[in-house]
Amino acid sequence: SDEKLDELSKLGHFLKGSSAAIGLKKVKESCEKMQHYGNKKDETGTESISEEDALKKISSLLVKVKDEYKEAETYLKKFYSERDGTESSDNTKNADEKDSPAEKD
Repeated sequence: SDEKLDELSKLGHFLKGSSAAIGLKKVKESCEKMQHYGNKKDETGTESISEEDALKKISSLLVKVKDEYKEAETYLKKFYSERDGTESSDNTKNADEKDSPAEKD
């Protein structure tokens, strides 16, 4: 429904700004796509798409965003635990894999 798509667009916009503010590039880009899909536009925001296509795209995008968020969460927990001198039990990367998910494409 149009109301749900509008709500998803607004949520995508909010999350896009929040993730950009803390440097989570991949999450920001996915949230921007969600914003466009909620407005029944393609991922660039230029071409119109059907409501059905928008809902399908949002559904598959949510899986990706959850993975990107989890990756960012793991990185940030590790980063801050190292700064505090403590180890996080969620550490999944070794010391050689300190690349921020925000900087990866």
